[in-house]
Amino acid sequence: MGRAQVHVMVDSMEIVRQLSAWAAAHRTPESGGAGRPFSAFLKIDCGYGRAGLPYDAESALDVARALHRETSITFTGIYSHSGHTYAAGTPDKVLAISNDECARLSAFADLLEKEGIKPPVVSVGATPQASLAVELPGCVTEMHAGNYVFYDRQQASVGSCTTDEIACSVMTTVLSHHPDRNQMLVDAGGLAMSKDLAPCDPYYGEIVGNSDLKLKRISQECGVVICATSIPYEKYPVGSRLFILPNHACLTSACHAEYVVIDEKASTAGESSRIVGTYVPCKGWA
Repeated sequence: MGRAQVHVMVDSMEIVRQLSAWAAAHRTPESGGAGRPFSAFLKIDCGYGRAGLPYDAESALDVARALHRETSITFTGIYSHSGHTYAAGTPDKVLAISNDECARLSAFADLLEKEGIKPPVVSVGATPQASLAVELPGCVTEMHAGNYVFYDRQQASVGSCTTDEIACSVMTTVLSHHPDRNQMLVDAGGLAMSKDLAPCDPYYGEIVGNSDLKLKRISQECGVVICATSIPYEKYPVGSRLFILPNHACLTSACHAEYVVIDEKASTAGESSRIVGTYVPCKGWA
């Protein structure tokens, strides 16, 4: 297997200094002091307000100049993440944020080019943009998205996808019936679903095949399913399996050690006949 290339995100002069110091301390006679062990993106904040330097700040230019000069770092590009599209509410607002991000990052790239610094990669994105944007104005070269591989109820609520396009669900078992309060207990709680909510409603998930069934309340190991109408308990006997659409697939998938891939078009004679693969995610903190 070949060696992987790992990029680092930089948004301060201190990070540049630490990368440079590490490279100097680990030079070997064999390398002759040559080589660039780090590939770096400069993280730019185009409106999200989480990580990155403001696109219109002199400090962003200062760090870009330092990355360009540093002999132990390959300045790979500039990178922005517009996570605030998740709360945009409508496709039109997502596209407005996307256009703003592209314009702001392109303007910053133009400033760099005037100083003789041309970043090879100009990267923008978030899943709502990747799903809805038809074009990327300016000098953008890359659209990145993470949730895009699965989708979830959060993405459906903003218009990135339909509920039918959500490709991630959590299998759970019906533990007990409670007709006196029109509820069912299942074995999917916070450790199976996470506790993120979606903008569309106050529930923790939705049952595949019956959108009236919602995961109303969760504890660590268990969840309470409610229904807008009377629950047809005969369809969901104790011990039967349900599938729950998550609100935030990123957090939900991080709760599990493996993902079972099923073919919805295959025979439904038995659950095992539909399994076409098992994926083991790369996860954990070193």
